[in-house]
Amino acid sequence: ENWQVTDCHPSASQFYMQEEESQLLDKAMKGDRLACRKLIDRYQNYVYQLVFKIVRNQEDAEEVAQDTFVKAFKYLSGFNRKSQF
Repeated sequence: ENWQVTDCHPSASQFYMQEEESQLLDKAMKGDRLACRKLIDRYQNYVYQLVFKIVRNQEDAEEVAQDTFVKAFKYLSGFNRKSQF
């Protein structure tokens, strides 16, 4: 992965984002790899930035961020959608 420390706030409206996210989650829960990739693309910079602030090491931050997505998709079927992905 090529991690970049950039701002990860999309320019679309919050409603549109939530609806699109819901559709991507539905597809990802059914095993759609493209939907999983889109979710990762959407959140990877945000997750990396957050982790980097904690661990202060690029390699560790990349590893923890990757582990975060692996666990997120492993337990996706239990996601209750009361919050954003």
